[in-house]
Amino acid sequence: MSLKRARVTHVAWLAAVVAGVLILAGVIDGALAQSSPFGTPRPQASVPPMGGMLGWIFAKQAEFYRQFSGLIRAAKADGSAAWSFCTGFFMPPVPATARR
Repeated sequence: MSLKRARVTHVAWLAAVVAGVLILAGVIDGALAQSSPFGTPRPQASVPPMGGMLGWIFAKQAEFYRQFSGLIRAAKADGSAAWSFCTGFFMPPVPATARR
């Protein structure tokens, strides 16, 4: 057998092994994606702590999200959202030398 034919055979064998591993991974993933071994629902995620530093961070993030959501809703209502997008998208960035 020539060297070229042996190389083609090895590449074909490698491709078949990779395809087999991907198919096996897909089957295993489907089998393991069930809710639990006995069909019972998974427990709900625990509520994050609301005290201390993490509580403060979560509260600030929630406040920012509410404000930003309100801003987006208001922009959609009066039509300024499309103008805001166009000016942000089509306007060239300001060079650093002009930012004084």
